[in-house]
Amino acid sequence: MQNPGNGNPGPAAVGPPGWSMPDVTGDRLRDAQCRLEQEGITNVTMEPTLVIDQDQDGRVMHQSTSAGSRVTPGQRVVLVMGEFSTDQGNSK
Repeated sequence: MQNPGNGNPGPAAVGPPGWSMPDVTGDRLRDAQCRLEQEGITNVTMEPTLVIDQDQDGRVMHQSTSAGSRVTPGQRVVLVMGEFSTDQGNSK
């Protein structure tokens, strides 16, 4: 259903409130946060995971909500961030 005169969808065409989750895997933390905020997704937490590749340090390794999935207002999104360490638990 369209509103007469402006071509925009009318109320019957509007789905539940929320946003489409972008794919932020591989993004740096700051870039991922900016992209999510631009989409209106603000309930974001970070969890670190050790990585052996220094290039993965500070990058999103996994996101709890798949890209393209609907994120509802207040829904928490978890980003698993790479954390490089020269000591990968190999203490002797």
